[in-house]
Amino acid sequence: MSAFPPPALAPEALPQLIDALVEQGWYLGTGVLDGDLCAELHSELQTLADHDALEAAGIGRGNELQLRRDIRGDAIHWLDRESLAQRRYLNAMGEVQQALNQALFLGLFEYEAHFAHYPAGAFYRKHLDSFRGRANRVVSTVGYLNPDWPA
Repeated sequence: MSAFPPPALAPEALPQLIDALVEQGWYLGTGVLDGDLCAELHSELQTLADHDALEAAGIGRGNELQLRRDIRGDAIHWLDRESLAQRRYLNAMGEVQQALNQALFLGLFEYEAHFAHYPAGAFYRKHLDSFRGRANRVVSTVGYLNPDWPA
C-alpha cells in the first residue's frame, strides 16, 4: 500500500473537459474525482452539517448580501485547506485551472469553492454564477458528493 494518495483527477478528465468546453461550452463527467476523495469530502460536509457549522447561503455580495429562501435554501462552508481532503480537492482544481489557462488562454487567476448542503426540499433557482457588474467568474465547477445519487 502506498503512503501517497492516488491522483485526485482521473487522467482522461482534463482532455475531455477541455474538448467539451471548446465544442459545447460545458462539460459533464462522472468519475472525474477520486472516489475516496469524494467520500472524505462528503464525510467532512456531513460532520459540519451535523454540528450546525454551516452558514445560511445568501445571494449577492457585501452590502447587497441577502438571505432569500425563495431563491436559495442551502447552507455553506467555504473551503480553506483546513483538511487533507480540502487540500487535495483544491490542488486538483488548481490543475484544472492551469490546464484551462494553457489550452484556452483564459487567464484564470483564482479559484474559490465551498460545500453546499441542501436539506430535503431545498433548492437554488437557476442563476448566472457572477455578480452584477462583474465578469470575474468565467468558469464554474459543481461536484456532487452524494454517495447514492439517483440517475
